[in-house]
Amino acid sequence: PTHPLPAFGLPSEMWIPLALFLFGLCIMIYIEINETKPKILFPEVTMLQPHRPFTIKAINCVGKAAKALGFSFPSLRPKDIVAAALKRAGLKKEPGGADKQSYMPGLEFLCGSLALEANLTQIGRLVAHGTLEMSLANRFVIDYLHETNKEIRRQKVSAPLVIMGMARTGTTFLHGLLSQDRSLFRSPLHHETMYPAPLIGGAGDGDESLEGRRDKIARDLQQFEKLCPNFGAFHKITATTPEECVTIFQQDVMAQSLYITLNCPSYDRWMQDQDMSSTMRHHRRLLQYLQHREEKEEEEKKEKEAGGDNSSSSSSSTVVEAKEEEGGSAKEQRKDETKGNDPQRSRQWLLKTPQYLIMLGELIMEYPDAEIIWTHRPPKDVLASLSAISTKLMGVVTDEIDPKNICKNVFINTTSAIAKAMATRKALERMGLGKRFCDVQFDRLCAQPMATVRRIYKHFGKKLEPDAEARMQLYLKEHPRFKHGKPQYNIKDTFETNPDDLKLPPLDDYEALYIKK
Repeated sequence: PTHPLPAFGLPSEMWIPLALFLFGLCIMIYIEINETKPKILFPEVTMLQPHRPFTIKAINCVGKAAKALGFSFPSLRPKDIVAAALKRAGLKKEPGGADKQSYMPGLEFLCGSLALEANLTQIGRLVAHGTLEMSLANRFVIDYLHETNKEIRRQKVSAPLVIMGMARTGTTFLHGLLSQDRSLFRSPLHHETMYPAPLIGGAGDGDESLEGRRDKIARDLQQFEKLCPNFGAFHKITATTPEECVTIFQQDVMAQSLYITLNCPSYDRWMQDQDMSSTMRHHRRLLQYLQHREEKEEEEKKEKEAGGDNSSSSSSSTVVEAKEEEGGSAKEQRKDETKGNDPQRSRQWLLKTPQYLIMLGELIMEYPDAEIIWTHRPPKDVLASLSAISTKLMGVVTDEIDPKNICKNVFINTTSAIAKAMATRKALERMGLGKRFCDVQFDRLCAQPMATVRRIYKHFGKKLEPDAEARMQLYLKEHPRFKHGKPQYNIKDTFETNPDDLKLPPLDDYEALYIKK
């Protein structure tokens, strides 16, 4: 007689066939997962090959199976992302203000673009949702603090020094070099743009102090390195390196970084035609918050040095940022009236992003006294380099990599950005603002960095102090070009594009005006 298996009610003679069936099914699943691979395979020396260990393949296969059954998670619908961001921020409703929901047009178009053209893997969906949720959560927190704290609103942001230029023209290198002059400049750091303030009401899942937020970003970067090995060879990031403003722009969902990381070229083309005044206003609010936080840190440090009780300083930033609406004693009011009104009381903001090419007008409208460094490099060299970093990042979120199409989109979007920037600059020069610009050649910056720095200082009437120059020299020594590796690629072989075909009038005009032979 047979004895049924109690858990399944199966006769004992069925155990072996069932075990063999399950074993064979596991082998089939393993083969299916292991055979899942990106559309294009790149030579190893390019460092462009998407990273697909078994774990990532398995997650993507699960997502693919779920999609076939009609399930997609997490949601990439705008209202669901906003709800998740509010919950993460620790808020029940969105803060008010003139720019309330200014992010919505960008969010709606981006989500549509993700659905129609991004071909996201499951990892890609997770990255997209996480990026948008955290960006909007940061935006809601900054808006809330700005709305509820008059000291933040009274902060003055004056005369930033802005580095712009096509991507891969030395903007990051120059940003890092100039930021060594710590007595003159103050740059937003990576962790300050990615996690600028504590979440409201202790909504975070860990240490919400400044150190805790910085450590969390450092861990996030380590996880990203696992998803995208060798990315440092293209663009090295740490939690404490100066960060470009595009990460702040993500909080208004008007950021070219979203196109490059999420494979949605139509979003970038759409964005270039939008008015980004609200994006720049949010940019100012975040800088105001950072200035205010820095002041509070200085006050706490002085109190500590004077022997005051500072036992609650680790959590005081959260309390200070959100309290004290209008009112207070006459003494406090006099302090509020004078605080932040002296433009020399703090260092000059040193800002940077290639995106300023398409929003130069909005930049000048928000910061009329801005000083601008424009970096230049032959467009053909830029296109190969920018296509490479775009390919590297898109390989994290999709298996449908098309190098030729990526290069084409980079060419179209770069040409459009250059044409818009040149037109805006020409209008500003007619207004007598031509001296606001200092042009820097990529080749000369690489060959003679300190000579380039001295020319920039002379142009804007700044003094390069010996200690700042010494720090810059040390920075150059510790950050040689290609320190983290040199990818081997070229536009003709890697991206199947003939450089002689990449010609449009805006690029010809740009080279004639700004590329010095």
